[in-house]
Amino acid sequence: MAEIVEETFLRRWFVLVELALAIVVGILFGVVFNENWHLDWIPGTVLFFALEVVRLNWAMARIKESYAILSNVLEALRGTGTDNFRRVLLLYGLNPIGDVWKSTVSVGKPQVLDFWRDCIEATKLRWSSVSYATGQDVWERSWSDHALAIQSERIKAGCDILRVFIVENHDEQERLRKIMDEQTKVGITVHCVLAADVKKSKRIMEPLQKVGSWDVALVDDAWVFITQLDKQRAVRGALATRDASLVEYVRQYVSEVKELADK
Repeated sequence: MAEIVEETFLRRWFVLVELALAIVVGILFGVVFNENWHLDWIPGTVLFFALEVVRLNWAMARIKESYAILSNVLEALRGTGTDNFRRVLLLYGLNPIGDVWKSTVSVGKPQVLDFWRDCIEATKLRWSSVSYATGQDVWERSWSDHALAIQSERIKAGCDILRVFIVENHDEQERLRKIMDEQTKVGITVHCVLAADVKKSKRIMEPLQKVGSWDVALVDDAWVFITQLDKQRAVRGALATRDASLVEYVRQYVSEVKELADK
C-alpha cells in the first residue's frame, strides 16, 4: 500500500512539474518573441505533451516489469509439488527486494539473512547443508542466536537439520567449536571437514563446479538454497531454486561431503 501511495504522489508531482515548465517556457517565449504574443502557448503546450509521453513510457515500463514478475511467479508455481517452495516464491516474487525468474528466487547481500530465515522456516522435513561462509560473516554474528532458535523450533516441529562445516584449518575449526556445540545441543547433526580434503575428492569437486558455491542446502529433497560467496568466502547474495539440474548437483555435493565427514 505504501508503494502505491508513493507512486501516486510521484505521478501527481511529475504532472505539476510539467505544468510549471510549460508555463515558464511559454513566458520565456513571450519575452523573447513578444511580437508573437498570441503564439506563446504553443511551445509550452508542446513541452507539456512531450513530458507526458516520457512519463507514460516510464509508466508502461513499470507495468511491463510488474507483469513479467507476476508471470514468472505464476510459471514457477506450476507443478511445485507438496513442499513449501511456493511460499518462498510468493513471498519474494511479489516483493521488490527479490528477483524471480522461472523457478528461482534471488536476493542481494542485505537480504540474505532474512531470506535464509524464510527458507528454513518453509522447510517441512529436511534441511541438509554445507556451510563454508566465514564465521565472522554468519555464525559468529549476534544474529546466530536468533538463527539457532529458529532451527530449534524447526527440529521440534519434526524437521531434520544436517550441517557440515568446511574449514580452512584447525584454528578455524576451534573458533567454530562453540557454535558447533550449541547447534548439536539443539538437535542439529553437525560435522566438520577440511577444505583441503574436499578439494582432493573428484566426486565432490565435479558437482561443486556446476553448483558454483561451496555453501548450500538441500531442502526437502526438492529444492535448494545457495549462498553466493566471494573469493574471501564473504556472503554476496543468495538464491533458492527448484531447477532440476541444480537440485541434483547439490544433492550429489551434499551427499559426498557428508560421506567424507563420516570417515
